[in-house]
Amino acid sequence: MAILRKLAFPGLILLGLGFFALAGIFAETDDGTVRAEEGLESVQPVNRAEAQARQVAVVADLAPGYLGVLTLNDVSIPDNQLEPDDGNNRLTFRPGPGKAVTALDGRENCASITYWKAQDGASSAGPAYRWCFNVI
Repeated sequence: MAILRKLAFPGLILLGLGFFALAGIFAETDDGTVRAEEGLESVQPVNRAEAQARQVAVVADLAPGYLGVLTLNDVSIPDNQLEPDDGNNRLTFRPGPGKAVTALDGRENCASITYWKAQDGASSAGPAYRWCFNVI
């Protein structure tokens, strides 16, 4: 019985560490970095995120030398409604009065970015990258 008590505590610690390791292996994390998409570095809000406000900015961060067209809830966003580029090649749209999208829906919202190398022209664009997020 005494040996069982001596082994129980270390055994529980090892079991807990094992569960912690499994949680790290199987946990889903999404930092906005778009993997395996040449030319597209990140998007915001990240895929499957829950945005806190209906006026959240939707961002597609393109690699240098790329151009693109942003679409939000199947509405193409005109270039003149994008926020001025900060030099990092980001397409940023914030819904508001008088804009193509006045507010995000209180449900799932989906954005997409169609992009291409500037030197190759828009006709070289591949399929759009699409991501969705919820507004709560």
